[in-house]
Amino acid sequence: MKKLLFFTDLDGSLLDHNDYSWQSASPAIAALKKQGYPLIINSSKTASEVSSLNDDLDNHHPFVCENGAVVNFSSSYFSVGEDSEKNDQLVAHFFAVPYPLVTKVLNELRAKHDFKFTGFSDLDAEAVVDITGLEYGQALRATFRQASEPVQWHDDDDELERFKSLLFQQGLTVTKGGRFLHVMSPVNKGDAVTWLKQSYQRYEPETEWLTVGIGDSHNDIAMLQRVDYPIQILNPDIRQPDFSFIKNLYQTELPGPAGWNQAVLELIDKV
Repeated sequence: MKKLLFFTDLDGSLLDHNDYSWQSASPAIAALKKQGYPLIINSSKTASEVSSLNDDLDNHHPFVCENGAVVNFSSSYFSVGEDSEKNDQLVAHFFAVPYPLVTKVLNELRAKHDFKFTGFSDLDAEAVVDITGLEYGQALRATFRQASEPVQWHDDDDELERFKSLLFQQGLTVTKGGRFLHVMSPVNKGDAVTWLKQSYQRYEPETEWLTVGIGDSHNDIAMLQRVDYPIQILNPDIRQPDFSFIKNLYQTELPGPAGWNQAVLELIDKV
């Protein structure tokens, strides 16, 4: 038996770039539930943010946060047996170094080299509201970080390259998202895709799992390269990278959740 395993980015993909709404994708989300296909959010957002969204979506599958740094899932999710739901709790599987170490390195580099940037650790929730357009509660959840720091860069490209080089020497890397640079360990959304597919395969060895990846920006490239069905969502609000080298790529004609909805429904019908 074949099953589809859906991995999706949020901002500019499942969520509208401007108002963060997902309602235009409602028909496709309902279709995934009907077919029993897991919907796994794979985002730069925090666990707190994704958990809140999953509650709104009534989605109880594992999720990936902070650009592949952490996979979160219920302790009973991959368990079998009558006692599997007892003492259920959220499990976090880390691929990256913890957040305090990331901010320590950033603060030391800024002090020593006078780099001009603003990280979330420099801001309170109200300031995050101002730069993201999020509601206050959403902005507060965005500050509860585990392994990565979103950064607004305020200097030129030459200084950015020097910044990246010094971070690399400290074992960290910079990934460009739709709104921010993300500083973290050299992991990516693709590593989480591979780990979760293997987990599903162990859980249901009789199933042939076919993976789907949906995204719109640079930090989605590794995810789209690892899946069987990569989908690029049109996003006219950002400068999108060249995805043409990715095999079997489907590019939507509609942006955001409307394009997400169309692509998912078409793929379900096709498969």
